[in-house]
Amino acid sequence: MKIAIILDPIESIDIKKDTSFAIMLEAQSRNWEIYYLQITDIIQKLDGIYANAQKIQVYEKKGMNFTTEKKTEYKLADFDVVFMRKDPPINMSYMFCNQLLCQAEKEGVWIINSPQSLLSFNEKLSILRFPQYCVKTIVSPVYKTLHNFLEQEEEVVLKPLDNMGGNFISHVTKNSNHIKKKILAMTCQESVPIMMQKFIPEYTQGDKRIIMINGHPFKHALLRIPAPGKLCANLVAGGTPKGASLNEKEILICNDIGTVLKQNGIIFAGVDIISGYLTEINITSPTCVREIDKIFNVNVSSLLCDVIESRLNN
Repeated sequence: MKIAIILDPIESIDIKKDTSFAIMLEAQSRNWEIYYLQITDIIQKLDGIYANAQKIQVYEKKGMNFTTEKKTEYKLADFDVVFMRKDPPINMSYMFCNQLLCQAEKEGVWIINSPQSLLSFNEKLSILRFPQYCVKTIVSPVYKTLHNFLEQEEEVVLKPLDNMGGNFISHVTKNSNHIKKKILAMTCQESVPIMMQKFIPEYTQGDKRIIMINGHPFKHALLRIPAPGKLCANLVAGGTPKGASLNEKEILICNDIGTVLKQNGIIFAGVDIISGYLTEINITSPTCVREIDKIFNVNVSSLLCDVIESRLNN
């Protein structure tokens, strides 16, 4: 088995937290060959899509986490599966890379997750496919439209549509100072839409991350508790991880989402729920696998690799 994985620079990975590293460890334990590349290594030629990739081995050792061989050009179709695991922000380089991967997908390359879906399923906007599970929400670049929503709901959260890890998310009330300045800055002077949602006070009790594999929720979840006085519970923002189970409503939400994800080639995703409200569907590079593994003594990546083996063997 030969797999390729598209990442940010491998040197930047924190192996204690990185889900991509967990996937590579599991793949390596199955004697799969692993090849690492970045989005700048994708090449299109008239006869297909290629990549300058490096064969890689990974280790959970202090001071040595990986070794790589020399970059070599491969046709992407030579790999059994390609993981697209580049972190946001979603910029033009990311978009162009996925457009090239869409062509590879047409040539029969299996890419997790489908690049066509990565282009069409914005992680914030995708929740609006399931309005029955969402808190009151509006998306617009126009100050007046957003301000009217704020006046109506009185307390809201502002979210950019192209970032990750809780970056640049802001909590405001209708009495906050400098509201217009903040909205105009986030919308780049009314040229870029942002998401505004009614504030959920129960966020202090935690943001639950649920891992979805092949349309099904994993049985254990990660509850991320925000640090005192902090708005975001993301672990990179200082949130505290705790193990959690899924309640009936969360299972219902995930099952509905899972059907749509599977239909669109989204094999691996992370669903975020706060107090029964769907807040995000992460499909670019879902995280929290290592934390769930550690808390519950499980191996989430093994289930993902089982799905891959099952499909390739059938």
